[in-house]
Amino acid sequence: MVPKVEFKELNNSISGLSSKVVDLVAENAPLRAYVSVLRSRIDHLESRPVLSSDSSAIIFRESTERSKIEFNATSYGVPEFAAITAALRFKDDLLTLGNHLTKLSVPVPTDPKLIRLVNGNVKKPRPLKIICQYKTDASQLISNFNSRSRNGV
Repeated sequence: MVPKVEFKELNNSISGLSSKVVDLVAENAPLRAYVSVLRSRIDHLESRPVLSSDSSAIIFRESTERSKIEFNATSYGVPEFAAITAALRFKDDLLTLGNHLTKLSVPVPTDPKLIRLVNGNVKKPRPLKIICQYKTDASQLISNFNSRSRNGV
């Protein structure tokens, strides 16, 4: 009788293990499908041609230009004066910009470069590009202006 009991216990253990294997197979099926999709994506990406040196140069140039933008701010509506020389126009623009920023209690960046953008329009002044020496000057100028504007100053 003892062997019959042992056989029954062994049979129950095997049945339990079989059901667990079935559960694992069902659980692994979606994972196998996902791995298959990932493999096909990797194969597709690896089959693409490698970037040429021209593409690398373009990406590097674009990255450099994007980092330069962090030094810039643009101001709209700053009146433009018809000075004879570029040096006088710069002084006029700097003085006018300084007056507008002072009214808003926004500090003028240290030694900025000022450039008027696009062609002149009789109806409204051209935007004024402000190129700061430091990224922090540009970001502080923009954030101070925005916070003052939001507060109704």
